[in-house]
Amino acid sequence: MKGWLEVKDPATGRPECLNPRYDEFTGVGASNGKESVSKLRAELQEGMTANAGVFRSRESLEQQLKNIDNLLERYKSIRIDDKSNIYNTDLQEALELGHMLEFSKFILCWGFK
Repeated sequence: MKGWLEVKDPATGRPECLNPRYDEFTGVGASNGKESVSKLRAELQEGMTANAGVFRSRESLEQQLKNIDNLLERYKSIRIDDKSNIYNTDLQEALELGHMLEFSKFILCWGFK
């Protein structure tokens, strides 16, 4: 039986398990949009604190879901100024923000259960 890193994608030659992450890494790294990652992160943080904290209602959770959908749409046009592949904190912060947006949406959806 082959190990999980040994199963190669014939098209890329990379381990199959890495394809989705590689595509995300290269896609976000090439972003030349107008949206600031730090601004989107701040909006996510403020909205989650205001609408999904300890004191929340169905209406506040619904509002935050709308906010996150808007942020996810804006995330598609983020700006990455540093295009290097080594010690690129711009890229790291952008990838983290994308994951935080998705995870925040997941948390909110479970808040309705």
